[in-house]
Amino acid sequence: MKNSDELKKIEEELKKSSEDLFKPRPKDIEDELSKKDTFGSPDNLVDRSDEEE
Repeated sequence: MKNSDELKKIEEELKKSSEDLFKPRPKDIEDELSKKDTFGSPDNLVDRSDEEE
């Protein structure tokens, strides 16, 4: 095999593996990630009522 043939083969394998890694998320995961309470925000991380303690 020539180097260019080997490089093309490696490139094709990398494309296939990257498609597997970066495929679209399932709908249920997208729904869960879109919920506001799944992300950290000041509103759901810190209780501001007890700042003096």
